Amino acid sequence: PLTVTLLTPDEPIYIKDYYWSGQTYERHLKIAGFQNIAWRPMQVSNEGLAKFGNEYWQEFLDNPGIIVLEAQK
Repeated sequence: PLTVTLLTPDEPIYIKDYYWSGQTYERHLKIAGFQNIAWRPMQVSNEGLAKFGNEYWQEFLDNPGIIVLEAQK
């Protein structure tokens, strides 16, 4: 288990979290009847690139804090 700390203006919020592999997510989505499972990389909009440039976004794209998982049922 991992403890995630969310820093808020009032007091921290602590959440107990667990690491599950991508294979685990996919297996259980299939068991639940989902299909067309796809992991999508983060992207920056054309507007964001135009406003801030590629260099601004590179760290985010190289080390995203989130990922998009798509599935259909």
